[in-house]
Amino acid sequence: MQMAYELEAEPEGGDEMVAVSVMEGSKVKNMGECSEVKDDEEGQQVYDFWMTAVANGEVVKKLRTQISKDAAKSANFPGFRKVSDTYII
Repeated sequence: MQMAYELEAEPEGGDEMVAVSVMEGSKVKNMGECSEVKDDEEGQQVYDFWMTAVANGEVVKKLRTQISKDAAKSANFPGFRKVSDTYII
């Protein structure tokens, strides 16, 4: 399964955020108030952020595999009967 994302250049402007925990190659910018959404459910202003990061492919692959295994153990799909680690109709 592959996920494709359209690449976009770093936008002009914005305030670069100071990282609490630094991931090498990452950068986050507060781009200001969101133009599409004025307030959240609690009436607070919504902001746009831009982020870029570099992630090690092997680390991502291991994390994704582990998350998939954990999800399969606790999955509950109404209408399906669990048989070992797979589901059948």
